[in-house]
Amino acid sequence: MTMLPRSRPRPLKPAGDKLAREGVAKAGAQSLAARVDELEKRLERVRATYEAYFLGLERRPPEMARQQLHHKLLELQGVPIVNTALRFRFQNLVQRFTQLAGHWNRTMREIEAGTYRRDLEKAARHMAARDGADEV
Repeated sequence: MTMLPRSRPRPLKPAGDKLAREGVAKAGAQSLAARVDELEKRLERVRATYEAYFLGLERRPPEMARQQLHHKLLELQGVPIVNTALRFRFQNLVQRFTQLAGHWNRTMREIEAGTYRRDLEKAARHMAARDGADEV
């Protein structure tokens, strides 16, 4: 019968070390919460800018802001989030960004193909106005 080697007992850590680790964890959670808050605000700004672009108020889509937001989300996805509520908020933020990105891509394709509903309605109004002006 062979015996397994005995493991050495671990030395006891001072109680102050545990308190220091908890303090660092709390500070890290607060820092992550601030980053998630900032990303939520950025997402809302990018969404509003895209809507302004689709309405014709902006000349160009906010591609740079969208790419920066995407990179920040990818960066934060690599960080382990221990706080369940914060992880839930972050996952919802990522899902919302994914959903909005799909909407933006689809709308951009429609605009490029000439099948975007708002553009078609605007063209129909102009044609109706021009036909009405020709009859007078």
